[in-house]
Amino acid sequence: MVATDGYRLSLIDRPMKIEIQGLEGGILLPKKGLSELIRLLDEEGPEVWIKMKNNNFILKKDHVVLIMRLLDAEFPDYQQVIPSQTKKHIRMKRSQLLESLKRVSILSSEKTKGVKFHFAEDLLELSSYNPDFGKPKRSFPWTTREKTSPQL
Repeated sequence: MVATDGYRLSLIDRPMKIEIQGLEGGILLPKKGLSELIRLLDEEGPEVWIKMKNNNFILKKDHVVLIMRLLDAEFPDYQQVIPSQTKKHIRMKRSQLLESLKRVSILSSEKTKGVKFHFAEDLLELSSYNPDFGKPKRSFPWTTREKTSPQL
C-alpha cells in the first residue's frame, strides 16, 4: 500500500492471503472514504469482505457496508522515488526512536511539524526548529549490516 499527501510518501508492503480481483493495477481511494475505512477496521469484529465492482470499492463488516467510488486518476510512480535495493540495513531500538521522535516533535514548529533526521557515522540525530523554543535535539546510536537482497 502506498499513500501520499503531496509532500510525504508512505509505503507498506505485506503479503495478502488471497487475491482480490480488481486490485492488480492498484486503486485510488478518496481521503474521506479512507478515513471511514480505517475507523471500521479499527473496531473489533469478524473478518471483512472486500469486492471491486463497477469502479467501486465495497467493504462489508458485520452489518455495515461501505461503498467508495474509486478516484479516476493515475498515482505517481513511487518506484522512481523509493529505491528497490539498498546497500545497508540500519538497526536501532524502536522504543528509543519513538521516544526521541516524540520529544523532538513536541517542540517543532506548528507550521511545519517537521523533524530532521541526520545520520552520522554511528549516531542518529533528530532535530526540529521552533522560533519560540529554539532547536531541540536528541541523539542515539545505530548499527548497520550489509544488505544483499532487495528491500522491496
